[in-house]
Amino acid sequence: MAEKEVFFRGVITKIYRIPNQHDMRVFDIKTEYGESVVSADNWWYLWEFASVGDSIIKPPDTLMIIIKKPNGESKEFYYR
Repeated sequence: MAEKEVFFRGVITKIYRIPNQHDMRVFDIKTEYGESVVSADNWWYLWEFASVGDSIIKPPDTLMIIIKKPNGESKEFYYR
C-alpha cells in the first residue's frame, strides 16, 4: 500500500530505535484496533517533537502526520 493511502489514529506508547534496521526511529501506537508500529524516519522533525502520550493522526489520502500534545498544541509533519 502506498504511504499516501495509509490511515491511522492513536496514542504514542513507546519511542525507540531498531538497531538491526539501520537505527530506524519508530513509535509504538495504540489504536482502536490494537498496537501498531509507525516509522518516524520519513517525516522531518517528527522524532524531535513527539512524546509518549501524544496523539498521532495520519489522515487518508495525505502525506502528512499530525501530532497533538495533551496541552492542546498540535503540529503537522510532511513526508520527505
